[in-house]
Amino acid sequence: MRYKILNDERGIALITTLLMVVIGFAVVVILLLLVTQGVKVTGIEQRYAGSLEAAKGGTDLIINTIKNAALSDPTDPLVLPTFVENLNLESGEPCIKEKLAKATSASPKVNWPHCSDYAATSDPTQNPDLIFDLSSHHLHIKIIDTRDTTSAYIYTIKIRAEEADAMGHAEISVLYQQER
Repeated sequence: MRYKILNDERGIALITTLLMVVIGFAVVVILLLLVTQGVKVTGIEQRYAGSLEAAKGGTDLIINTIKNAALSDPTDPLVLPTFVENLNLESGEPCIKEKLAKATSASPKVNWPHCSDYAATSDPTQNPDLIFDLSSHHLHIKIIDTRDTTSAYIYTIKIRAEEADAMGHAEISVLYQQER
């Protein structure tokens, strides 16, 4: 018995066409995934940029507060900016005045007796000095360290800006020197 060799190529065209359709579909799916991920990353970047700008605004506020305190008599009440609505002096005026004028010690209660036990922790959401809302962001500002030199005070400040829906946040640290 002899086998007949088939020279018919009509089935190959169908298989090649189906293979091309599958490859084209895979390319379309990959492109859709890349576009979707790009949109997500862009949204995250925009939320972070907004939070970062709000944190920079908080930096300006605390630096202005420090400058005003340096220019005033220590017995005068603390002058807070009036352009900020709902500004809350969370830790209390005696605490923030101690942080502005007395160096940090090993135990915050020694030089900062009016402050809580969390006064020197680096988390600005734990007992912050100032809290306020700026646009759609909630800001926590905290002086976590004060160094006293012969000519200046050096402050380490943490600022955290969170979006109201808690989708994005930015936290920055500032080292600020105020001449006496």
